[in-house]
Amino acid sequence: MATLNGFLHPKKIDTVKTVISDRFCDENGEPLEWVLRCVSGEEITNIQNECTTVNKNGTSVDTDRFQGLLLAKSVITPNPNAADLQDAYGVTEASKVFGKMLTGAEYLKLVTEVTGINGLDKDLESLVQEAKN
Repeated sequence: MATLNGFLHPKKIDTVKTVISDRFCDENGEPLEWVLRCVSGEEITNIQNECTTVNKNGTSVDTDRFQGLLLAKSVITPNPNAADLQDAYGVTEASKVFGKMLTGAEYLKLVTEVTGINGLDKDLESLVQEAKN
């Protein structure tokens, strides 16, 4: 029964605070921390399903969409679902906020942080192959 108990009471996965860019500062000029979370297996499956298409030529995965949706689900602060944030960057989808908001280097840093916290720090091609199966 001790083994079952371990499955019933898993260790809590903490959120991660990190600075993605020094361009976003508080009123004292200090860089703002971003808060990231690990998504659930169910959320990953939903993202994969939303990004996967099947046609007569096989299965394809829109990796850009996968990445955008993963970021939108993983970033708590700043909230990509906030209408003010979306309006400020001229987008209407949470999955597109960070692509508009960040420089290329900042975006890659965010992707690296998010894939790391989610245990997806394998190369993206491996993730695409998993999604196809």
